[in-house]
Amino acid sequence: MIRIVAGTDLTSYLRNVDLRGHFGTTEPVGELSAKVGTALDILSELDVDALNSVMTWTSQIVWLEFSALSSRTMLTSSTFPALPHCTFVTSKALRHLPPMTVQGEENPYFLAENLYHESLHQELSTWLVLGEVLDPSFDTATSRLISVPWREQRWEPDRVLHATYVYAGILPLRRKAVSLGLVGSDCLAEGERALEYLRSQLDACRSVLRQSGQAFLSRLSGKDG
Repeated sequence: MIRIVAGTDLTSYLRNVDLRGHFGTTEPVGELSAKVGTALDILSELDVDALNSVMTWTSQIVWLEFSALSSRTMLTSSTFPALPHCTFVTSKALRHLPPMTVQGEENPYFLAENLYHESLHQELSTWLVLGEVLDPSFDTATSRLISVPWREQRWEPDRVLHATYVYAGILPLRRKAVSLGLVGSDCLAEGERALEYLRSQLDACRSVLRQSGQAFLSRLSGKDG
């Protein structure tokens, strides 16, 4: 079971994460639950493994709204190591697919993929920590930064690892969605270009992994076939 969380008092959730500009939605929990249920039904039809990933790594979905007065950017969906098994979403999760596909009307497949997206982040975060994969000398404050053009940002190597892992996971699902007409082929091409670029940057991530993580890096780069 996945708990749907809404309401205006989310202090216990927000105090350990940086989500300034966001607050609990006032949309009825029943309506939010219906949206999540539809998204899970889509995953069960497209890819049972994707559904199992969401059910394994998600115990709570916190729905947020965004202040029009905020100077920050409205999130689509997000997870944080400080709150394992908890996914934050806004209504944008029904209209935006990374990296840059945005549409005006809500699409339940978008929510389905974004929930899967966040479950993959949760899975990798746990593995990186409990599997002792990251080199103990790695420090995000001093690490080399890697350019990510579509975000107009520079990311730390572990963030690039996360993005590569997630794109490699969601694109097979997206291909199935395209074949059924749930999303357009341009959305798939956009994701494939993002994954290709991220894979091209993985050598810069090699130094942050222990020896035990090198095989993982090879799989992530697609070099093991």
